[in-house]
Amino acid sequence: SRHIVDMFHIVKAFNEVITKIRIKLIKNEEYKSKPYLFLKKNWKIFLMDRNKASTIKKELKNGATYYLINTIDDVLKEYKTLHRVYWDKIEFQKYGKKLIYYTEAEKHVNYFIKKFQNSDIEEQVALGNTLSKWKVNIIQALTRNEYQIRLTNSRAEANNNVIQTYIDQCYGCTNFERLRKRILFMDKNK
Repeated sequence: SRHIVDMFHIVKAFNEVITKIRIKLIKNEEYKSKPYLFLKKNWKIFLMDRNKASTIKKELKNGATYYLINTIDDVLKEYKTLHRVYWDKIEFQKYGKKLIYYTEAEKHVNYFIKKFQNSDIEEQVALGNTLSKWKVNIIQALTRNEYQIRLTNSRAEANNNVIQTYIDQCYGCTNFERLRKRILFMDKNK
């Protein structure tokens, strides 16, 4: 078996850094100013996939439409720290999807570890330390196996989610063996 850190968890770590920096910026902004309100209200757009954000249109009260991606770019121009972390996340994902071999993935991860650990943004330094701690598992998740398949733990995560849903629906079932059999029965028939 190969131990991996799934791309979902890596992106989640990047998103946590973006959220921490966004909250710092909100605290430094004047209360009720336009940038304050935008950063506070539109927190999801900084976390969503850039390709998806480029297709979303918003309509103003006067009938004019604009793409959400333009707003993101305008805000990122104003806040340099948020800009750096946001684009590092995009770059990590973009090149991470193209990797096939272990040596390529190792160079990719090492580049980001060194970049983040030498950063002047404390949240990014912490992310670099996290990447360093889980480096081998991240590299194994980015590479393809001998069948040219990228490994993921999405099936296990989905299975755990289904089991947790069953447990929640039981409302404190007192007989564990019955709960176990029900989960196995439901899982077999899904």
